[in-house]
Amino acid sequence: MNNFLDEEVERTDTEETTEPVEQGGLFTRLRLPLIIVLIIVLAGGTVWWFFFRTVPEELTSVASSETLTLPPMGEIYMIDDLILNLEGGRRIFMVAIGLEYFDEKTAEEIAKREPLLRDNLITFFSSQPREVLTNIKYRELLRGRVKKIMDHQLGENTITRVIFVKWMFQ
Repeated sequence: MNNFLDEEVERTDTEETTEPVEQGGLFTRLRLPLIIVLIIVLAGGTVWWFFFRTVPEELTSVASSETLTLPPMGEIYMIDDLILNLEGGRRIFMVAIGLEYFDEKTAEEIAKREPLLRDNLITFFSSQPREVLTNIKYRELLRGRVKKIMDHQLGENTITRVIFVKWMFQ
């Protein structure tokens, strides 16, 4: 009889562990298929957005001639290849500068004063720290300073724009 009780106990333990345990609801079983469907819908929507949507006509029409007109371009006087030794001769900086002007007499005036202008530019660029010459954030500030140097030497607003044609720091 002792044997009978042992079997019953074992059987009772086995029955309790083999019963299925409730694992969430319908959402838990459908989670992976729902994620896959969501990814397919998002990918399809993205493809449609980029390739098949209609763009409003006002965005696709050619702009009027008023918005396409470019500002007038003047003549350019080049001050070529200002080469500077920086940091005790260990670094070389080279710049070529284009000066835009509209008055025909300006080219003659710049040519006549070019040695003085080159000297002023060499002095200006030589005084700049390496961080200023190597960081593109400072280009517009340097352009403005060069314009002020030109305004001082040639007269106010003689030069309309300063263009850096070459810029090398080595």
